[in-house]
Amino acid sequence: MKRLQTFLWVLLFIFGVNLTQADTPSKIAYLNVEFPSADSSLYVGQDIAVKYSLTLLSQAKLVNVEFLELSQKNNVELKNKSTSWQQDKQGILQNTYIYKIKGKNVTLPPLRVKVASADGSYEEEVVASGAKFQAVELGNNPNYANVIADSMEVVDYSAKEYDEQNNVVIFQIESRGGTLVGMKIGQYAKQGLEDSKVVDGVTYGIYYVVLDKTLRSLSFDYFNLSNKQFVNITLPINISRSSIDESGDIKPRNTFLIFKNLLIGGLIIFMVLVWIVFKKIRKISLVVLVVLVLLLAYNIFFSATSGIAQVGANISIIPSHNSTIMEVVKTPTKVDIIGEYEEYYKIIIDSKVGWIRKEYVGKN
Repeated sequence: MKRLQTFLWVLLFIFGVNLTQADTPSKIAYLNVEFPSADSSLYVGQDIAVKYSLTLLSQAKLVNVEFLELSQKNNVELKNKSTSWQQDKQGILQNTYIYKIKGKNVTLPPLRVKVASADGSYEEEVVASGAKFQAVELGNNPNYANVIADSMEVVDYSAKEYDEQNNVVIFQIESRGGTLVGMKIGQYAKQGLEDSKVVDGVTYGIYYVVLDKTLRSLSFDYFNLSNKQFVNITLPINISRSSIDESGDIKPRNTFLIFKNLLIGGLIIFMVLVWIVFKKIRKISLVVLVVLVLLLAYNIFFSATSGIAQVGANISIIPSHNSTIMEVVKTPTKVDIIGEYEEYYKIIIDSKVGWIRKEYVGKN
């Protein structure tokens, strides 16, 4: 009798376990996180990437993503919260969130992901743990320009008179592995990032600083992540140089009438030589030659190179809608048009060079 009771208890136990397992849905999601290497130093002001991988099983679907315990106390700023998840070749969803470090004691928040089964009958939550780091403060260097990058260089610059007491230095920057947002040089009251864009991982930017005429150079440091040290950049101030203030944007193509005429003149000389040497194509070369001569004549006699700037028009340092304003036109003023870029003319007004929107200039 006891053996029969024992046998019945064993059967009940086995069936009970099976029923419990049948009521428990299979796992449909796995979430992994990859933090910056613990061997690498982190710095206040640096952007760091945290990579997540979400594996979905049985055709499960992503429902929601939520950062847990993210506040100012974390000493980080999430820069791309709305970035979307992308599926790789293996079908795994990938996402990279970028944090800017704001203080020494860094806490990266946990990430909770909610997924649903293919038929919507079951939901599962998976959580990737957070992490804590210590960051190094770089602000003790008074020459630090608040830029952290793998590399940074000034590829071109110019200096010109801003007013009776000050000059303005405008320079073009190329940076890899870092951003220029937040850049600040010393305690100069008038300075800023005029324009920037990222192309193939390289950040291009135009920066300006207004400084006293007695200063003969502009010097600042950025922190090089590759070498883990400050790198100095010094720009001698030479008012006679002329580079970016004549080009006005990130590697633009400005149209200068004198350059056009020189090019056309060179082509005319070339076509004359072709007409002399190659007798078989004299008719074609003669037609091209006539067209070039007419085009040169039009540029010389009919192309407008001056205009009248309207009252209230802003004269900018560079051709950008958020550029610093040099001055505002108070009376209708004659200007010489020496170049153009997109919707702007480059002009000379009262012996100063600046940029003005085309709709505020009436050509003569």
